[in-house]
Formats: sequence, structure tokens, C-alpha cells
Amino acid sequence: MKTILYLTFFLTAFTTCKVEKFESDNRISGYPEAAIETLREAPYPMGAAITMGALRDNETYRQTVIKEMSSITAENAMKMNFISTGRGEYFWDDADYLVDFAVQNDIRIHGHTLLWYRHTPDWVSGFSGTKEEWIAIMREYIQTVVGRYRGKIASWDVLNEIILDDGSLRPSVWLTNIGQEYIGLAYQFAHEADPDALLFYNDYGHEYSHNRRLATKQLADSLVDAGVPIHGIGLQMHTNTNRSINDLRYAIMSAATTKLLIHVSELDVAVNPDQNPNATFTEALAIRQQEAYRAVAQAMLDLPEEQQFGITFWGVSDANSFMRDNPDWPLVFDSNYQRKTAYRGLLQGIYRKGDKMVPVSLDQASLNLFSDAQVEIAISGGMSPYVVSENSNPAAATAVIKGTKLVITGTTEGTTNIAITGEDGSSAQLLVTVKRTPNLITFEQLKANLSSQESIILPDDIKIKGIVISDNKSRNIDNKTIVLQEDNNKGGLFIEMTGEADLNIGDEVEVIVSQRTLAKVYDEFTLKDIPTDHIQKLGDKIIIPNETTIDQILANKKDWTGTLVKLGSGSFSGGNGKYTGILEYTNASGAVKSMIRQNATFAGNDYPEQVDNLIGIIRSEGGDIRLDIRNTDDVMGKVRPHTFILDNFESGVKDIKFRGGPDAAVVEVVNNPLKSGLNTSDKVLMVTKSFASQQLNIYIRRASNPTVDISDEVWGKNFNRVRFMYYNPITSGRFVSWKYNGQDPTLNITPQPEFGVWSYVDIAVTPNQMDALTSIHLRLNDGGNSDNDVVYIDNIEFYNAELMEEWMGQ
Repeated sequence: MKTILYLTFFLTAFTTCKVEKFESDNRISGYPEAAIETLREAPYPMGAAITMGALRDNETYRQTVIKEMSSITAENAMKMNFISTGRGEYFWDDADYLVDFAVQNDIRIHGHTLLWYRHTPDWVSGFSGTKEEWIAIMREYIQTVVGRYRGKIASWDVLNEIILDDGSLRPSVWLTNIGQEYIGLAYQFAHEADPDALLFYNDYGHEYSHNRRLATKQLADSLVDAGVPIHGIGLQMHTNTNRSINDLRYAIMSAATTKLLIHVSELDVAVNPDQNPNATFTEALAIRQQEAYRAVAQAMLDLPEEQQFGITFWGVSDANSFMRDNPDWPLVFDSNYQRKTAYRGLLQGIYRKGDKMVPVSLDQASLNLFSDAQVEIAISGGMSPYVVSENSNPAAATAVIKGTKLVITGTTEGTTNIAITGEDGSSAQLLVTVKRTPNLITFEQLKANLSSQESIILPDDIKIKGIVISDNKSRNIDNKTIVLQEDNNKGGLFIEMTGEADLNIGDEVEVIVSQRTLAKVYDEFTLKDIPTDHIQKLGDKIIIPNETTIDQILANKKDWTGTLVKLGSGSFSGGNGKYTGILEYTNASGAVKSMIRQNATFAGNDYPEQVDNLIGIIRSEGGDIRLDIRNTDDVMGKVRPHTFILDNFESGVKDIKFRGGPDAAVVEVVNNPLKSGLNTSDKVLMVTKSFASQQLNIYIRRASNPTVDISDEVWGKNFNRVRFMYYNPITSGRFVSWKYNGQDPTLNITPQPEFGVWSYVDIAVTPNQMDALTSIHLRLNDGGNSDNDVVYIDNIEFYNAELMEEWMGQ
């Protein structure tokens, strides 16, 4: 009982540790930031997982690592199936390059990982031998790798992810052939090869899985009690902005009860965990991501110093993250290697009372606004308890602090100097000039100023009000342009701004247009060079699309440009089935073009084969009328579920990800011998028997020749089927079977394909099996006796059967 009470007290004390957060009516609600130049000055090591191609070829990437990182981890270069190409055969180029780079730049290097079930080479998976022979293989591999880098690599993840969600041991070739003792032996062999290296156990899910937390602690404690040389716990922490920061903190503090070193080993904070293809990185998400990074950094700082091994990010920038195509922005540097708001979260997390703070600053030194207008300016740096307003008889503007924003309100014409002073005595100044509030005019009154001229400078003291109907975040419009509509069924205005503004569909805004250019380009009325601080959000209001027809759009194009409309059912053509370039939408009332910009967030995605309704903004260019969609929500139809297909046979077998072997089959590209029915492809694969049967290996990941890695296309996609087209000219006496990852037993396939025609062969697996799939060993013609037997295959497709069935039923 005493032990349980002590443990409860230990975790509670860490979880409720007092945080230095400053908050009051007129103070910044936030955290001070440590005044350090780069992360290499942090009180404990911070590092990143390294991608070898970027390290070799991208100088900005390389310099960011040198400048910011005090520790690095090989993302893939030290995993077993990358290094070990066969027994006694090794590929050292990438690992050697990484170690040399770290030594030259005085960066600590952490080895990842010696044994992981997902990265077991084929030669190991296919090995058959006694327990002693398996132990010999493991000893030979671990001691060769660790010994090669003795004295250079400071630490190793010896074992990775050996615990399942229920807390039991994960099946693996090592557990099957050696038994549980392989765990202690792995650490023993690594320690013998480099007695000074720190040895870790690394796993995921500690922030949400009680079973894994408990099992990891029990494993670590049992190894320590048995005298096994284990020195630390690695918490991967691939987390997201939906996860409570208390969960993140508790995971770290719970692991610390082992008294071992704690390494947050693969940190990233996803902001789009549901993988919405139209997601954008908003300010609100950035703030939540910043808070997660702050919480993790502070939790590490709150550990006893002797347990602080450090934090490693799983990638250097958003451009290098494995989640980048979701899309997502999970790291502290953006795709241009610039520091994000999340970086400030780290500075806040490592701040210790008494450390030097980042001085107070405002992101601009002067401001022009109108009386009764209100503007928010971001505050950076240390805490700022005071706001001082000068020229106060009367003040032209007043200011208060709201969160981490300085909120300035214009009161009367004139100027006011506003100063904020930080806790450390630093200060920032803002010169505010207030002008008279302009008069509100309608869009019709505004357009009347133009008459027959192509452009004019508008008079002073006028403003307009409208509702944003464009979507800048999806990028199918210039990022400095918004479209406003005054009311339903009224023509709109195009606003070209001097910078980007954080505006969304449905924002009702006022725009100061005094002394600005109004131009008519074709039939589009455009206001040019509008400063973003001349646009003020008033609230939210919905514009209902005008339900119309294509012929009506063409007839009313002069009055309807910039208007949101809705068309009835029809279909797209062009773009090879994808949102790209100029498409054409056709329905019963005619056809209209629709443009997809190259940098639109949904460019390249599949569009539906049939559309129920289409919403878009009427555009005019060069006399042509277009209906441009804003995002894929404007297209109401069912998109075919994502699949991955191997079918590029035109340029030869080398472009496909499989091969026959010397005792397997001869594979070659030929003309389709039965171009009818299910398969009308020009080229297919002919598989000719050269041994017992047509045996074909389809590789998903393989380190040795042929080097193959399409796991990013197959793993983590929730696929549960592999399907291919099959044609056997023989009419009976044959059947098709397969082996998972090339291992026995041979598995039956039900139903069997028909003979004499093209038919589908379906292989069912679970998503978990798919995510560990490295190869499919096909036996395409078992039972055949003739050396001249041939079969043909085409279109090897990976997909989710339930989603495909649902789509086909629409």
C-alpha cells in the first residue's frame, strides 16, 4: 500500500506542478519565452529525425539542422531492412554519412532502431533454424551495427514497439523463434558491443493507452531488476491538437517513475488528424499546436535533470513530415524552414523563472484606423502588465490587452502613442493615427462612379459592406483577392489586397475604399491595392447561392460576375478525372468552363463521376465565362474511394514493383491476348512457368535487389483488399493461392477465378496486416504439369472493400 500511495503522490505532484502563467485584466494571458538564439541553447537536447535525401541535397535543410539541432536520429537509415541486405551483407552508405555529419557538427546521434517488427528483412523473415541459430543471427547483426559506431553513436533504440495495445507482447520472428528472452539478449548484445552507449526501449501511445503505459513500466522494471542494461524509455508521441495537454504531460511523468532516462523520441503535433483533404492551417490551429509543444517541453523540463534525455521531432520541417500529404503541418518549422508559432511554444516550455525573457514587441510600429474602428495587433515576447496611452486629452485611440493581442479602438481624429512595458522592463511603441469614419455606400453606388471609364480613383471618405463568398484557404483564387457579395442574387466585387487577410466564407466585412482604384476588367468590377487594415470584420452572414441554369448565366454574364450560383446535376470532363487546369461542367442546360488553379489545395484530387449539385462564383476573363468552384464542398457528389494501382506496364516490367526469381517465373509485358469484357488494356503481364508453378513476388518494401519501397502508398490507408485481374487460357485443373510476406502457410483464395476469361482475384487482409505487408507471394497456376503453361495478370489494386462497396451503391 505504501508503494501505491507513493506512486500516486509522485504522479499527482508532477501533473499539477505550478506553471508560471501570467494573467489578469490588463496583462497578457500567456507564458514568458526563453531568450535563446536557437534550440541548441535549450536546457536539454532537442533534435530531429533526419531524411537522408534532404540532408544530402537540400542546403537549407542541412543548415537548419546544424543551427537548431543538438541531437539527430536516423529516420530510416539505421533500420534493419535498410542496413542488412543479407546475412553478413550490409549497406552502410547512409548511416556512415549521417554519423560523419553529426561528428563534424558536434551533434549527438541517437540510433534508431536495432529491432522492429515492421523492418525485418526478407532474408530474416524467411530464415528457418534452431533457437540457437536465431540467437546467433541476432547477436551477429546487433554487434556488427553497434560495434561499427562504438563511441560515435551515443544511444540506441534497441527494441521498438514490442507491446500491443492490450499490453501483451507483439508477435515477431524473434519472439516466435527465441522466446521472451530475446528481449534481454538484445540489450546484452548491444551493451557488449558498446558499453558506453545508452540503451532505450521505444514505443507509441503512452499519451492515450493505459495498457501500454503499464506494460512499458513493468517491462522496464523487470529488465532493471534482472540486471539487463536498459537506460531509458522512448515515448514516440505522434500526437495531435485534439489530445489533452494533460494526457501529454501524464505520459511523460508516468514513464519517469521508472527512474530511467526519458526521451520524447518522435514528437509531432498533427492539426488535421482526420486527414480532411481540404484542411488549411489556421491561426486557431497554430495556437493549439503551440500549446501542445509548450506542454511537452515544460514536462521534460520538470523532470529531474538526470532523467532529461531530450526531445526529438519526427522531421525537420513540415515539408519533410510523413504527414505532409494528408495535408498536415505538424512540426515547428514550416515548409520554407521558417519558425512557426509552435517554435514559440518550445521557448515558453523551456523558460525557467529567472531566465532572460524575449523582449516585448509588436508586429508593427504604426497604425492608421478610423474612428469607431477596432484593430488587433499580436504581441510577442515577455509579459506586459501595462498599457500607457499618451495625448490623452482626449486620446485619439485607446488600447487594452486581450490574450496575446493588443486591441486598439479609434475614438476621435488625431494621433496617440501607445506603449506597453514588459516584466523585464522592455517596451514597445505604437503610433496610432485616427481618421474620420467614412460614409457607407452600396455596390451599385460604387459601380456608378466608373460609368464608361476603365478605371478611376475613388473619392475620399467612403466605405462598402459585403459578405465574403470566396475561399482563400483552398487557394482556388489568388491569395490576396477576395470576392464580396452585398446580398443574395446581387453581382459581386473583387477586392485585390496588398497582403493576405484571415477571412473566411460568410464573414461580413466593411472595406474602406477611399482614394483607391476601381477598375472594370472585362465584366469584373475590381477594387485594387486595398490595405488589409482597411478591412474590418463585423460578424457572420450567409449568402445563399442563386439556383440557376447555364444558359441563364451566359445570358446575364455582365450583371452576374462575382455572384455565387448553384447548378443542377451534371458531370465534369477534362483533367483526366482530376481537379486540374480547365474543366468543363455539362448538364441539361448547357456547358460552362471551370478553372482549377495549380496551387489549389485540392488540385490533383479526383472529382466525382456524377455531380448532384455544383456551386461556384461566376468569373469573366477575355470574354469567356467560367464558374469557378471554391473548394470540393461546392461539388456535391460521391468521389471514388482512394486506391493504389500497379498497372504501368507500357515501359517494361522494371517499372512495376515485383519480379520473378531464378526458380520462380519468367515475367514479361505482352499485348493483351483477350482484349474484351473485363479488361481492355493494351498491355498486360505474361507469367510463364520455369519451375513448379508460376510464382510471383509482389514487393511492397524490400531493401535488397530489387530495392522497392511503396509502403507510403499502401500502409496507413485503411486498405483491406488486394485485387488483380487474372486470365488463364486453360479451362480447368488450376487454382490460385498466396503467402503473406512470403511466409508459410500457403493460403487459399475464395472464390477462385474463372478460367478462359479475364476475372478478378481478391485477397482479403486486415488493415493491421496490410500495414505490416512487405510482399505478396503469388502461386498463379498450382497443379499445372506443362512447362508451356502461361497466365496473364493486370491492374494490381490495393483498396478498402467496404468503402468501395458503399461508393458503388450510390
